[in-house]
Amino acid sequence: MKTATKFVSENAIYLVFLGILAPIATITSYVFGLNAMFKGQSTSIVVSFVIFGLSLVLWLVYGQTTPPSKLLFVFLLLSILAWVLIALLVWRDGDSFAYTTFTAPLIYAMVLIKPPNLKWAFTAGDAFVVALVLISVASHVLHLTGIHLYPNAFPSRLPEIFWGLGFENRWEGPFASTSDSGPVGAFVLFYGLMRSGKLRTALVVSGIIMLAVSTSWTSIYSALIGVVILVWFVPQFLGVNVTSGLRVLLTISVSTVSIIYVMLFDPTFNGRVGIWLDYLEVWLANPILGVGTSGLVEMYGAEIITHQHGHNYYIDILARHGMVGFLITIPVLIVGGVIAFKAGRRGLFAAPALFVVFCAAMIGETLVDWRSLGYVLMELLLMTLISASYMQTQRNGSPKVVHIG
Repeated sequence: MKTATKFVSENAIYLVFLGILAPIATITSYVFGLNAMFKGQSTSIVVSFVIFGLSLVLWLVYGQTTPPSKLLFVFLLLSILAWVLIALLVWRDGDSFAYTTFTAPLIYAMVLIKPPNLKWAFTAGDAFVVALVLISVASHVLHLTGIHLYPNAFPSRLPEIFWGLGFENRWEGPFASTSDSGPVGAFVLFYGLMRSGKLRTALVVSGIIMLAVSTSWTSIYSALIGVVILVWFVPQFLGVNVTSGLRVLLTISVSTVSIIYVMLFDPTFNGRVGIWLDYLEVWLANPILGVGTSGLVEMYGAEIITHQHGHNYYIDILARHGMVGFLITIPVLIVGGVIAFKAGRRGLFAAPALFVVFCAAMIGETLVDWRSLGYVLMELLLMTLISASYMQTQRNGSPKVVHIG
């Protein structure tokens, strides 16, 4: 018993539980929906509180109190402030939110007070990403067996040979739509590049498959941008020495091909340009505080707008919560980016690419909901923790841990 207590007190196991919280909540919400499990609360909410409670107990036992780096401190503090302000705006607008919303600032505070070392930051990240892959596989098994069919039916962009595998429609997994499943695949792919050995291979292959079967152009574009960013940091790529000339050539080539493709075949970005213009009009009419989620729903019902979200986070947050929401959330991303790029320059080469993939995906999709720490914001939190912990390891004079080359 004493040995187990000592192990828990010396290791940030609490973060692993926080890492699996969002994926498990996602699959339980997907399978059971809003069906009440305990005192009117849905299964996913009950499960979320149970896992959070366990992580809180482990956090209380965890005895390490090494202060976070200054940048990580700023990132976490801004994350808490963003949650507070968005929660106030949601309350002002009369919008709904789940009880699990209130765990978000507590999670940020837990990490702020007792940040993990690099080993446990990676362990939590691994648990999170592997859990995302496992719930993806589980959802497809449920679909193939007819136990739980995917709710949407967007026609597949894959050859018919794949349709017999359950891909007659674009794959959405347990993530509600292909707009969400594609970015998850891109994240899994680039997170895998930060790891090594069999885990790296498994995650990279899983990410590529998820990207392919969801065929989300936004995610594919973001992955291409990620490759370009990665090449600017790595000394070698696919066994080839990377020179400055090669970096410039790849950047120009990818940019040129992308621009030509968009101009010739997809000038509306799959219909998104019209949505963006509508949301910009909504924002210009309500520039400071926006109209809130309920306001957007009302506009959608009145056919003033054609979609209930802006298919672009940076425009959606303006229409939904105005300049106030924009100016409190964007600095979180900026500080997270600074941490990722600093880690990239010090040897964690895939970190800046992973961050850029995350941000680029939000150009075509809304994704982030600051009210709760769902799997999207958990992606941001964990990759920032890994990058910050990596830099802390370098400052302490530990050997470099580089997982990409």
